[in-house]
Amino acid sequence: MTDITLAPPRPRMRREDRPSITLPDGTVLDPRAKFAGDVGLSEKTVTRMNVPTTYIGNVAYVDRFASLKQIGAHVKRRNEPPVRRRSTHRSKL
Repeated sequence: MTDITLAPPRPRMRREDRPSITLPDGTVLDPRAKFAGDVGLSEKTVTRMNVPTTYIGNVAYVDRFASLKQIGAHVKRRNEPPVRRRSTHRSKL
């Protein structure tokens, strides 16, 4: 009889535990779940913000700089006056 020894199964890596990917041009891709936790938002909220996403190995990765820039564009300071629009109404003479 032959002895068949099986290798122990590798533990599955969670989305939050996956490492960041640094591309040659200096762009850093973070797993979306990890990025959301670092920013203080839920992953579902970050998904709804429609940040630039790339899927690698069935895991959603986001560009850290582009995502922070997009989130920061919507931040307003307290009691900030509304943006004035040019009126389309013209008085008739």
